[in-house]
Amino acid sequence: MLHPVLVRPATRLLNWILPRACVSCGLVHTSDDGNGLCPECLRGLRGLGAARCLRCALKQPCEQTACAACATHRFSFDASLALCDYAHPIDRMIQALKFERRWAIGLALGASLGETLSTALLDRLKTLVPANERTIALCAIPLSNDRLIERGFNQSALLAQGVALALRRHPTARGWQINTRQLLKRQRHTVAQTLVERGSRIRNLGQAFAPKSAGIPKVVVLIDDVMTTGATLNNAALALREAGCTTVMNLVVARA
Repeated sequence: MLHPVLVRPATRLLNWILPRACVSCGLVHTSDDGNGLCPECLRGLRGLGAARCLRCALKQPCEQTACAACATHRFSFDASLALCDYAHPIDRMIQALKFERRWAIGLALGASLGETLSTALLDRLKTLVPANERTIALCAIPLSNDRLIERGFNQSALLAQGVALALRRHPTARGWQINTRQLLKRQRHTVAQTLVERGSRIRNLGQAFAPKSAGIPKVVVLIDDVMTTGATLNNAALALREAGCTTVMNLVVARA
């Protein structure tokens, strides 16, 4: 299996890097679309194409600018997009990626994320940034040093590589400059969000992130595997804004 440090964001390597078999059902691909999931499994994802809140990506009866929660809570990010719901088989694949070190799943899900939501992502950015701003920095949510040593890799960084590979080759991305940059660092180790009660998650992550260096880009797309309360992404977005970023979008595989 290809080690994450060997992955390079070069479009011509997409089909070579990605597994030729669907990471969900194992079916060997017969097309060169660069997607990590076969068409049947991709179509079968729960919540795929569902109407969602434009701010937090929570599933709604119809697409709206802000859901009831966003109407009363101000997030530091501008918008969010999610590929699907956090349900079978995505939950199983994400667990295998994070805890069984199945790196190919990260690249495959990232490619599916980039292929499927590229048009929606760029259309949304066009409404948020000036017409002359066409540079996007894709930034994976970082792990703490302790968690990185424990796990051996950052699953969100693999997703970001897959997104970048797919996004650069998509027709809607023509005219956009897309970079993958690690802009943030974890200032302190935090308890895993899944082990913290919902109401305590924001406190758990308070000031957990800081800019990794000076010169933060104006437009950043944060990449993560699962969005639950939005606390992690919100704190990351806040750190970016305090460093001078003007537009922050979230792009996640699954919304809980």
